Amino acid sequence: MTFAIGSIYDDKGEYNKALEWHFKALSILKRVSGTDHHSIGMTYSDISRTYFCMGNYDKAEEYQKKRDESWEEYRKKRDESW
Repeated sequence: MTFAIGSIYDDKGEYNKALEWHFKALSILKRVSGTDHHSIGMTYSDISRTYFCMGNYDKAEEYQKKRDESWEEYRKKRDESW
């Protein structure tokens, strides 16, 4: 999956390429799984980590908040289905 490619670039310190792949993964996940799938939150977290490593703390915080919102949406939908 494309998120794994992004993580490889993160590990290599190639953060711009990592972001490119993380955003590709996010786009695919949203199309395939919808916006309330748990993997969306994980991908937001990956994006946040990359921005953090780049020293862009405002963007890192923005994507951590998106992760939190995504997880909350996922939990609500999951709880409604029980």
